[in-house]
Amino acid sequence: MEHQSKQLPDKPSDLLTLALADLKKVERSSKYKVAMSKWHMPTADGACAVCMAGAVIAKTLEVERFKERTPSAFETDTEKKLCAIDYLRRGDLTVALYVLGFDHPRFLVGEIDVVDYQDDPQQFKKDMQDLIKALKGEGL
Repeated sequence: MEHQSKQLPDKPSDLLTLALADLKKVERSSKYKVAMSKWHMPTADGACAVCMAGAVIAKTLEVERFKERTPSAFETDTEKKLCAIDYLRRGDLTVALYVLGFDHPRFLVGEIDVVDYQDDPQQFKKDMQDLIKALKGEGL
């Protein structure tokens, strides 16, 4: 299990805000490649492929890019939060909120349409901002 000194936020909106900020950080770095099908996986060219949760593993949890990591490498609380980020980036609110231990608000739909990052990174990030706003509107 990975030793960690940093705690991830409890509120889904704060967690997603952190993940979006970390995604933007890895986008600006030649040391990382965004690949939503990879958690945190070193590549042959010395970079590290990361998904949105993988960006949190890299930046907030400060795992070196040459180490392969999945959520199961972390304490249970962090594992759940990393998995929730993955569900949120796919627009699956019901499962994300369940994993985090929250009841699903009746005014939010269970799934929302989110553009795949690979298809349109800018629209994906806008969709995440919209999701953050919707979560905050529900006190989440």
